[in-house]
Amino acid sequence: MNMREIKVEELNINPIPLFRDQWGALTAGNRRNGYNAMAIAWGSIGTLWERGSRSKMVPVCNVYVRPSRFTYPKMIENELFTVSFMDQTHRKALAYIGAKSGRDDPDKIKSSGLQLVYDGDAAYMKDSDIVLICRKIYNQQLGAEHFIDKNLIDYNYHGETDNIHEMFVGEIIRVLVKENR
Repeated sequence: MNMREIKVEELNINPIPLFRDQWGALTAGNRRNGYNAMAIAWGSIGTLWERGSRSKMVPVCNVYVRPSRFTYPKMIENELFTVSFMDQTHRKALAYIGAKSGRDDPDKIKSSGLQLVYDGDAAYMKDSDIVLICRKIYNQQLGAEHFIDKNLIDYNYHGETDNIHEMFVGEIIRVLVKENR
């Protein structure tokens, strides 16, 4: 399937069902040290900050990765990451890359049936409907002390606070969509 690039302003999506129902494949790494991917259902797309004027608001995609994940060091070490959204026919493959660690299956992307497409220093999933290529501009470890609703810690982290997600803010630098989209 061919992809075409659109301006980020042309992206017309509803991000809640995109993350919640379709999930995304978060991919980080480089050709020298390899790529890793994981499924994500938590994220957001919008604007944050600006560069000189309101007309230059920064389009962003925020993703969240636990420090224990094999993808985490690749997020820390590399400037770019991608989020690939695919249709429901890829749900089993996304579940696989979400459940399996790259530590246990170094070729988990291939094992899942997914394929990487290389685009400069970035890589994304073949057969994606939408791909966001992002340049990391901010990251911050989330802290238990900042949760106002402490029930979220109990439910999402089973009360454990030593492996809470880190937030990565990526400036969306390119948007690719399936050619017939």
